[in-house]
Amino acid sequence: MVAAGASGVAVAALWVRFLLGSAANGWVTDHNGAAFAADIAAFSRGASLALDGLGPDLYDAAGFQIAGASGFINPPFFAYYFVPFVGLQQPVLWLVWSALSLGMLWLALRLLAVEVRWVWMAALLLTLPGYMNFKFGQSSLFTVLLFAATYRLLQTRRLVPAGFVAGFALYKVQLLVGFGLWWLAEFRRYWKALAALATVGIVLIAASWLLLPGAWSALASRLTELQGEYAEYAEAHFTALHAALVLAPDLGTTGATAVGVVFALAVAAGYIWYLRRVRGHLEASFAAAVVVGLLTAPHLLGYDWLLLVVPYALVWRAFPRRRLLWVQTAVLLSAAAYVSGPFAALMASMVDWAVQPAVPVLLGVAVVSARAILDELDEEVRLLPNRP
Repeated sequence: MVAAGASGVAVAALWVRFLLGSAANGWVTDHNGAAFAADIAAFSRGASLALDGLGPDLYDAAGFQIAGASGFINPPFFAYYFVPFVGLQQPVLWLVWSALSLGMLWLALRLLAVEVRWVWMAALLLTLPGYMNFKFGQSSLFTVLLFAATYRLLQTRRLVPAGFVAGFALYKVQLLVGFGLWWLAEFRRYWKALAALATVGIVLIAASWLLLPGAWSALASRLTELQGEYAEYAEAHFTALHAALVLAPDLGTTGATAVGVVFALAVAAGYIWYLRRVRGHLEASFAAAVVVGLLTAPHLLGYDWLLLVVPYALVWRAFPRRRLLWVQTAVLLSAAAYVSGPFAALMASMVDWAVQPAVPVLLGVAVVSARAILDELDEEVRLLPNRP
């Protein structure tokens, strides 16, 4: 608790520096001199280019730097999500998106059927993932809302709409890996959801291919360029770079990819085993699907951990007897999120390679939580009356 409190105070200090520095710089750059709210600026700029049919220009990093943002590295169809924000200038753009993000968080918690407490929402802003999401104007809480809506639709057995909604999260396809494994493992139950998700994906890809000629090939080229920058991200932000627990330059891209594939396969195997043990329990399966997406993703940044709101909300309601454990693991993750990046950067400066503590900590929390859920479900089975 002390570590989480200390990290909360530190993040509050980051908020003060960010807001005061950005105001002093006229909301053009932040306190570090970087583009203010660069990601939402990139999304808005991308929407403007999409409306003009300039597909390849979406991935012109130099053009985005001129526009005051770092670039657009999401699939082309994602640009159309932000058409309503075209024309808004900073800081209005950031304020509108931040307000909407808070509204999406509130609505997501309602869909997840948990009591909305404003103190919890405020506490979320004092975690590093929360700060990073709002500082950059990221879309993590939009993803949280899509996942929450997917859960509510599955809960009410509306499988086709559930898959349809989940399909709109394909702009970060790596985060849907857990859902794909789950729905394939229980294909007879979830084939309609899986088919709806695939249909939405095909439509989004086909529509953006037709509307933005050359955009997909430009994205492929841009992602190739970014491969060389991932090591720098790994030192600056906690990330599951190729899901490698150890980030060493001698490993190389091929070696890191191999480590990532082995790690992802191990996580997938453990997840399939877990799904068989939970016997179709919706909350247990859904919560794990989100975590598996985070563990197996080839590249993550801090704000992606905001997706943990979904599994924590689900297990908080479904397994109330374990709430002390949920609080303890949330505190641990909050502290790990804050120290992981600086730890990796310090280690890299000393020995030229780095270990990201956040990745194994998340894996450990996932294993401990899964064990607690399985124990709870096994106990419920033992307490059932014996049938004659």
